[in-house]
Amino acid sequence: MIKTLNKFIRDDSGAVMVLVALGLVALIGSMALVIDAGVGYAARMKASNAVDAAVLAGSQELPDDPTAALNAAKNYVSLNGVDLADVTFSIGEDHRSITGDINREQDMYFAHIFGINTRNLKAHAKVKVGPATKLGAGTGVVPIGVLQDDIKYNQPIVMKEGGGSGLQGWYGSLDLESLTGGNGGSSTYEHYLTYGYDGEGTVGYNTLILEENGNMNSANANAIEYRMDLCAAECDVECTPENYDPDCPRFVVVPVGYMEADNKHFHVTSFAAFFIMDYTGNGKDNYITGQFIKPYYITGAEVDDTITDNGVYARVLCE
Repeated sequence: MIKTLNKFIRDDSGAVMVLVALGLVALIGSMALVIDAGVGYAARMKASNAVDAAVLAGSQELPDDPTAALNAAKNYVSLNGVDLADVTFSIGEDHRSITGDINREQDMYFAHIFGINTRNLKAHAKVKVGPATKLGAGTGVVPIGVLQDDIKYNQPIVMKEGGGSGLQGWYGSLDLESLTGGNGGSSTYEHYLTYGYDGEGTVGYNTLILEENGNMNSANANAIEYRMDLCAAECDVECTPENYDPDCPRFVVVPVGYMEADNKHFHVTSFAAFFIMDYTGNGKDNYITGQFIKPYYITGAEVDDTITDNGVYARVLCE
């Protein structure tokens, strides 16, 4: 057998050249398929990223304006180089989700030599929008509780009153340190009201938060003054409830709910976004005034459709 193989290799009749030629065809064909597969994979990833970004952009208009959501998604996907003829967007019946699908033919290159001219390229994405829950560090939560019946939109309102806010022994202040088993105080309360909660716990549906004793007049004044001054220094516009910088520090997220019968715990059922307009008064007669705003979107939160909808939403890329 070995002698036969050696003889074949030394044969000058041209058979080896035929085998080499066949081998080259196979090699080139394999390289062609690998290159086309790589190009196809890159195109699919580009399409997937484009449709992901488009539905996320569109979701910012939900649930209030589904038409604007579709227009935003179409505009965004076009900016990412996708032909609108190849993409379909749809809004869920409850206006709380947006879905995008890309379906087009991807041209092949080297595979043409095998009669393969195109391959089907698909990409799919869906974003769900719903009331936010499990709000932790960086979500803008402040240590002030608001009763559900006090939520009113499109008008100036007092978010925090002095003198117990009509509930004996409760001044609206919350001890967010209790989320992780600790005890706060005036300085901790002022820190969280100034910068937003940045502890290790989270606040969600049915969370119980200890009340913070006292009216916290000085802490309220210092924190609100800081936020107002920061807005004046850093915001690109003179912020109002109707026209504001998206990162305006005068926006806060407040837990909404009710006081437990023990008058010690605030029971969270939802969240609301509040634009701070002013702080007035002294002693027990102090007030934080502003306007509740919706919709307001929070990055990093989860969606819980069982929560009362007060316009604070999370977005989840679920498909």
